Amino acid sequence: GLTVGSALVGPYLWRTGRPGDHDGGGGGTGGTEQVEGGQGQGQGQQQGSTSEQVQRQTERNLKPLNSRDLQQQDGQGGGQQGVDLWSTLLILLLLWVLAVLVFARPLQRILLVRHLQRPWWEVAPTARVEHLWRLVEIALGDAGVPPRPGEAAESLVARATPALAKLTNGHIDVHGLQEAALVRDRVTFGLGVGQHDVERMADVADDAYETVWSRLDDKGQLKAMYRLLR
Repeated sequence: GLTVGSALVGPYLWRTGRPGDHDGGGGGTGGTEQVEGGQGQGQGQQQGSTSEQVQRQTERNLKPLNSRDLQQQDGQGGGQQGVDLWSTLLILLLLWVLAVLVFARPLQRILLVRHLQRPWWEVAPTARVEHLWRLVEIALGDAGVPPRPGEAAESLVARATPALAKLTNGHIDVHGLQEAALVRDRVTFGLGVGQHDVERMADVADDAYETVWSRLDDKGQLKAMYRLLR
């Protein structure tokens, strides 16, 4: 409003008179002076009217907003900010759910297998045997033979032998499963751990896991990564 008003008023403020407007003259110029005086008065009235219009327009543009207008503007701004905040929170929630669905089970498996192979902290020999047999169970589950609740290790090996033979084209490359199953059952029934049982179990468990994983195709590995480990 100020810019428009200044643009309208500026030419009249900086306008200069024409030569001869204020010069005195004889009788022959009296009529001319009267005519010019009348034109000057008309121009002055027009300028005054234009100035008043500009002033009124400027006052209307600069009129302060009342409290009701300010409350309406604040309400509209606050409502827009609230909508933006809820939209952001909804997007973050959807991203979090998507991340859980995509990365939760693979990350759980990676951490679990890493702990079973090389524990994050020191564990007792009996617990170490249980952990290594858990790694064997994961490998046999990837081969299509998951363990049953409360099933003995020897029973699981007997059920998994045909699946391992099929996976390895008739040649079972995992050796020592029967011996490892005996060690695990002996520990489960509280008969103790032998001197080299943990080392032997570690070799068998790593061999079983790596053999089964390397025999799986891309689809089988992807399925294994998202398999629910109980």
